[in-house]
Amino acid sequence: MNFLVHQIDYDKFRNREKINDDTNIILREGLSVSFEELQEKYHMLKRDRYIIDKNIDLNACMIVIKKNCIVLQIDVVRCIITTDHVLIFSDKSRSCAYKIIDLIKKSLIEKHTGTRSGVLNDSDVFDEFTVLEEIFIFISTMYEDRTDQLITDVSDINRRFNNNELDKSVKNVIPLTDSRVIDLKYKACDIKDKFLEILSWDDEDMGEFCLERNTNTGNNTDNTDNNANNKDVIIEQVETLFENYKEHFEDYDNKLGTMEKQLNLFMKKLNLLYLDKRNQIAIFDTYISIITLAVTIASVISSIYGMNLTNHLEDNSIAFFVTVGFIIVIVVVSCTLLAIKFKLIYEK
Repeated sequence: MNFLVHQIDYDKFRNREKINDDTNIILREGLSVSFEELQEKYHMLKRDRYIIDKNIDLNACMIVIKKNCIVLQIDVVRCIITTDHVLIFSDKSRSCAYKIIDLIKKSLIEKHTGTRSGVLNDSDVFDEFTVLEEIFIFISTMYEDRTDQLITDVSDINRRFNNNELDKSVKNVIPLTDSRVIDLKYKACDIKDKFLEILSWDDEDMGEFCLERNTNTGNNTDNTDNNANNKDVIIEQVETLFENYKEHFEDYDNKLGTMEKQLNLFMKKLNLLYLDKRNQIAIFDTYISIITLAVTIASVISSIYGMNLTNHLEDNSIAFFVTVGFIIVIVVVSCTLLAIKFKLIYEK
């Protein structure tokens, strides 16, 4: 199995005098890499294919630490982060890959020119953590935009509820919006829980973020290489990074939870409205049944007189009107009695 990836090499950004924002220079784009190559180079296992394969959508946050890389899937972002480059795996439309690539490029340029601002804005921060933070920023911004859009939608539903503008479109929108909120809340909780899990690691586990670095290149242009074995610095960076963005996703989770409760309230109100309408229909149906039963009782008379037998009324000029009047009286009395009985039962 082959994967389409985009590789960004950090060395292209470390020489500040030759930084160039030309995509063709700083980005190796559209590489076709087999999973066997990835296994050999990054010590990946077969099960790790589920993290980077765009055709397998697990809707889960997965962060796996290898000896020389960090393999992660957060929502639509799938990548492998090492100490000297990052591989971005294309999504189906490639649009997400291009967006995150541009953001990573910009972040690395700003870092090595001393203009970057973020949670980890120190120039001594390892490049791989700068990339990791940029991915968190991208995902966090995406969730913030989705949450804000849902807040707007729920506010519009609330306004229309308060103004009694409950047309058919609103009634159809509420379940769809509720489904969107639940889906986004599930994903936000998954990311938050993953960050909490990492923050619960002890120092030894956190030390796994200290990836093996290539010391044979002779490249000493950045002070980060001199601090490669400083696990305390790495642990502090990791904890700062995950703690900060855990709080972001906790905030999204709380907002989405509030919206979910509000939408559940809307659903209950809708159910009450539907229940009231069903009651009205049932009452209407009951009255129709009462009238039908009364007419059925009266029809016995017409059935009797409709028999092909001599009843001595054929020659009477007013017999027809008497019979019809008698039927009408029976229908009216029957309807009245049945309606009164129904109201007594309904009001209990």
